[in-house]
Amino acid sequence: MYLSEFYLTLLVTIALVGTVLAPIILLLLYKRDLKDKSLW
Repeated sequence: MYLSEFYLTLLVTIALVGTVLAPIILLLLYKRDLKDKSLW
């Protein structure tokens, strides 16, 4: 029982972190793409 609770907490934590990081990573990639395009 303890293990499944641990894995559930781990999954929730990863999901939350992913939800927070995804927009930031997308923003960084988007800005980098804009910079690359402006160089040309």
